[in-house]
Amino acid sequence: MIEEKKGYSYNDLTIIPEVISSVSSRSECDCREDNEFLPIFTAPMASVVNEDNIDIFYENGINAIIPRNIDLKVRKKYMNEEHWVALSLKEFRDLFVNNYLDRVGTSDTSYYICVDIANGHMKSLYETCHTAKKNAIAAGYKLTIMTGNIANPKTYEWICRFNNKNDIKVIDYIRVGIGGGSGCITTSNVSIHYPQASLIDECYKVKLKYFLKDCPFIIADGGIRNYDHVIKALALGADYVMIGSLFAQCIESSGDKYFQSNDVFIYDEWDPNYFKINNDGEWTGKLKVWNDIDYIGPLEVKFFGMASADGQKSISGHKTKTAEGITKYLPVKYTLKGWVNNMESYLRSAMSYCDCKELNDFIGKPRLIPNSISEIQAVNK
Repeated sequence: MIEEKKGYSYNDLTIIPEVISSVSSRSECDCREDNEFLPIFTAPMASVVNEDNIDIFYENGINAIIPRNIDLKVRKKYMNEEHWVALSLKEFRDLFVNNYLDRVGTSDTSYYICVDIANGHMKSLYETCHTAKKNAIAAGYKLTIMTGNIANPKTYEWICRFNNKNDIKVIDYIRVGIGGGSGCITTSNVSIHYPQASLIDECYKVKLKYFLKDCPFIIADGGIRNYDHVIKALALGADYVMIGSLFAQCIESSGDKYFQSNDVFIYDEWDPNYFKINNDGEWTGKLKVWNDIDYIGPLEVKFFGMASADGQKSISGHKTKTAEGITKYLPVKYTLKGWVNNMESYLRSAMSYCDCKELNDFIGKPRLIPNSISEIQAVNK
């Protein structure tokens, strides 16, 4: 059955500025939570974040999630230090349903868990999360759950009702978006998708129907290709944006780096003399004396989706199923600090156009307009 409706991607839309803005300068706009974190999560991907660089993300105001390829003992350590950690559904069930506190941690700890699975439409997932939340309440510790991914606004409504029906907020954060990530081929091979901009917009409209305490935070996950996509996702109603490939292109990312000679570059400690970086923190191509050879860029990073063959091998040591992700080599473009500085400046600017001094006033507030094909080509430079 064909559903006759239009769906929009980020590139299909632009934000309409407010008629008159009371903001005199973008510096008046606060786009961080408690003056600390931007509304951005790292994707829990091996080529983005690990135990060696996670502090760099925190220092730059990015919420980082330790991915599933990291040894479980290491992830447990981070869990007990109240960091976001990704777990498979089996790991989550073993730890939080099958008597978790006998295994690790104490009753006064808060745990932040991303149940990292591809199909967030499974009823068994939410039943498991419900049991885990009840266990946490009974034992006296706090459990915050992020899961997904979903690609249907009615699924988001079902989750809101599920939270309300059980009289506890079972799901705290939900990742919305399937098939949009640059390392994902689910849509091209399986044909499961919902246009990302429309998905966020429709989930946000559902959120407005219910008490906010019952609705999970919306995390826009997949398809973020530029700063403006982050801004549009927030304008459409996403509480947070999850980013993979853009962070993989930072010099500090955990992905393996290669020069044109195919020699591996090992990022050890930041030294501005190693690279040519412009004032915006962007990589411009040169230079590093490495093993007595003067290398000229470009420097590339090996980036792969966690459902790719490389992603599966990073978790279990071997390919376990038909891949729904790919591996590609992306240019290293910037430092993380440079990217964050640009992102913050662009977001503040958008907020000032829309007469929003606080981030919560911006999320879901602006009106957006669909563009014609010629207009899309004109504005997406």
